[in-house]
Amino acid sequence: MKKLCLMFISIFMIGINSYAQDLIPNQNEKGKWGYVDGDGNVVIKHDYKEVSAFIDGRAKVRKGDKWGYINSSGKEVIKIQYSEMRTWEGNYCKVAVGGKIEDGLLTSGGKWGYINRNGDIVLKCEYDEIGAYKDGLAHIKKGDKFGYIDTNYQIFIPCQYSAIGTFNEQGFCWVNEGGKFDKTNSKKVIGGKFGVYNRKGELIIPAKYKMIGTFTHTPIEANPFLANIIDSKEYTDKAKKILKNAWNVRENNNNLSKSHTYAKDSLKVLLERFISQMPEEDYNLMKECGNYDLLAYKFITPEKFSTIEMPINKFFAVSNNYNEVMAFDWRTARTNRSDKIGIISEFGEIILEPGKYAIAYLPTENLVPVAQEKSKKLQVNYFNIKTKQLMFKKWIDASGISPFKNGVAVIINDDIQYLINTDGEKISAEYNFILPPKENTYIVKRGAYGLVNNNGTEIISPSYNLILPISENLMCAQEKSNGTFGYLNCMGQYAIASKYIDAKSFNNGVALVKTQKGWGEINNKDLNIIKCEWEDIKPRSITNPTYSWVKKDNLWYALNISKNKIITKGYKDAYNFNSENIAYICNENNLIGAINESDKLIIPCQLSNIEMADKCYQLMKENNQSSMQEVEVYRFNLMFDDRRNEFRLTEKITDNLWDF
Repeated sequence: MKKLCLMFISIFMIGINSYAQDLIPNQNEKGKWGYVDGDGNVVIKHDYKEVSAFIDGRAKVRKGDKWGYINSSGKEVIKIQYSEMRTWEGNYCKVAVGGKIEDGLLTSGGKWGYINRNGDIVLKCEYDEIGAYKDGLAHIKKGDKFGYIDTNYQIFIPCQYSAIGTFNEQGFCWVNEGGKFDKTNSKKVIGGKFGVYNRKGELIIPAKYKMIGTFTHTPIEANPFLANIIDSKEYTDKAKKILKNAWNVRENNNNLSKSHTYAKDSLKVLLERFISQMPEEDYNLMKECGNYDLLAYKFITPEKFSTIEMPINKFFAVSNNYNEVMAFDWRTARTNRSDKIGIISEFGEIILEPGKYAIAYLPTENLVPVAQEKSKKLQVNYFNIKTKQLMFKKWIDASGISPFKNGVAVIINDDIQYLINTDGEKISAEYNFILPPKENTYIVKRGAYGLVNNNGTEIISPSYNLILPISENLMCAQEKSNGTFGYLNCMGQYAIASKYIDAKSFNNGVALVKTQKGWGEINNKDLNIIKCEWEDIKPRSITNPTYSWVKKDNLWYALNISKNKIITKGYKDAYNFNSENIAYICNENNLIGAINESDKLIIPCQLSNIEMADKCYQLMKENNQSSMQEVEVYRFNLMFDDRRNEFRLTEKITDNLWDF
């Protein structure tokens, strides 16, 4: 009996829906709309200004300036009361009440909300804006306040903020109280105080800070060699002149962007000039020693917040000292105004109380490096997160400090550097400088290079001309200037005898070494993978590649490693084969193309740089092409050439910027 009843109801509903679909919108002589059946009989009176076809037994209709829904009997199933009704989003519809209406369209004003298919209000019509959903959230605006709702039409972030951002990839969103969006830049906020929400809708940082930022990047100054350059009086004096000139560029051209570009480019050239004057062994070591694992904090503008990169340990820097974009790093801190930042964790825990210390950096191992200026000199210390106490009762005069790593940190004071433990005890001798640790070993320099372990004990006293950082458990080393190279283990003993006239660190299972006959590759057992007979070899980018690029007679050739056989003709330059066995090559005109492992040119050499070549190759793959013709690469170049948009209508476009 139950099944029969259900069947009857289903048939009845299908019948009603079928009947509704047969109703035809009809306009009478007075311009009013209603519905007639297939025989022209009026079924629903002509009472409406506008109607739509029936769908699923219901039709959207307008009476006066209001919209609603009726069923096939003409009965209102959603009350005719809305100024506007948007397209249904599943079982929900965005609707508006009030506002200015022209020809049935809401042109301004109105309050927005959401209803379900029964006409029940799921979000009150009280918002001036409801944005489009993105990643499960939509912004809302009431008066001059902003917030967010979720897909259940529940308040996710209260509509109480003067400005609000979007969530970044790490799941954080800024909010602002008391400020306002800049009229000339809808993403820029003027004034007010900032806070942060997480993706759970929790306010982890109250909106009470003028500036908010993150620990976003490792400064180049964390590299000891570059730090020595940048801290030198000669470099500093020249850098100050550049910055002064940059200010003049801004004043004369009223262009901040041009000023920044000038300063950035000029400082880069200046640094490169100083680097070129370094001793060769220091230069080789600088390239491989890397940076201290220290992230500088940077206060960022709201429009950049959603795109910031954050480290695994997510911390925020906050301050109320200055209402401007600023950045500090550990080396240049003493030359900048102190900012007295606070540090707050991703969970909203105050790690370092704002306003307490002049300068502070990313916490590691429950210790925060802090610094202050006294008599124009920098003093350093560590703040213990657990005890809330400083490590040193008396601040230490220094030019910098490193974060702790495996219980050890470096104190830096011009040409004197030493290691300390988490009790603040000095555990090593003093050196000219100490490189960042690799596998709990430190390369140190005091005239010559030596090796120190994590306890501060010397494994090798400073006596080597060069020791490169440990890589794949071995360190490339040279005892005397112009002497031979070998490889040390972490105990400071030779694992591979010192017999090569040049050598590089191990990388992807092999090291490049040079004998009287030329360059080759060896493994960690000192066995030849590629014979030492080449002018040069490209370092590996992957482990166990099929091919390697070797240089002979000033040209690069692809070598099948296992067969010891050249497979290509010579090129001016080349890049390692990728996982699809495609390699980019450079011709005599310094233009880049691509070949396959059969040395077939699949992208003609017409591209100016490796980035463009890669873009072109990706486009080729998207189009399911096995190769590209010259005309296709020509057109690809035009696509990304901004010069073609610089011509005026009356000017002649040069031939090389025309498509065919």
